[in-house]
Amino acid sequence: LAASLLMIGCLTMLESKSKVPSSPSQVLFELNQEISPRLQPGTFITCFYCVLDTDSGDLVFSSAGHHPPLICHKNGEVKSLPGKGLAIGLSQKPVYQDFCMTLSSGDRLLLFTDGVLEVEGGMKKREKFVEKLSQHLANWRTVPWGEWLEELKNHVSSWEEQFGLEKLSEVLRDSCGQELETCLTKILEALRAFAEGSPFQDDVTLIGVDWDVEQ
Repeated sequence: LAASLLMIGCLTMLESKSKVPSSPSQVLFELNQEISPRLQPGTFITCFYCVLDTDSGDLVFSSAGHHPPLICHKNGEVKSLPGKGLAIGLSQKPVYQDFCMTLSSGDRLLLFTDGVLEVEGGMKKREKFVEKLSQHLANWRTVPWGEWLEELKNHVSSWEEQFGLEKLSEVLRDSCGQELETCLTKILEALRAFAEGSPFQDDVTLIGVDWDVEQ
């Protein structure tokens, strides 16, 4: 309940500050100054703030510890926006930086909460991984040590405990030519399939923006 009230207060402050012309970095700095005294020691808030000029496609943004959004260009190239910055509450005098870019026609911007990347694999994936690992460990006497060690390394590195940025980028890339709603739906479907029906452990929120104006 306390966390919910704090977020409501944070959103109210953001809404108020968004009505006054100011750079994203300045907004985050002022938000940090007002919110920090209300946070319990060891707690923090991440935030991404951006302003999009709907006439020109100019995007100005700054981040306070939040994972950078992804942008998918018309040619299918997917990359993260630059910058991350300190989360709100970690410093009394944080330095936030403004970044600028101009969207091109066909660009798709995807904003997401950390919970999207942290969706955990389902129990069936865990059981299958443990079974294969157990089989490999049992074969250590029958395989040359160097070969066995390399196979163990490859096996462990193949384990995907969380959905992660790479998978999210793949789904975004594969659905970039489709309608935005379809793209977001496919991401959610991929998340549910990865979790194998298990409930998400954290907030999962997606925001997509298409820039379709021909320049």
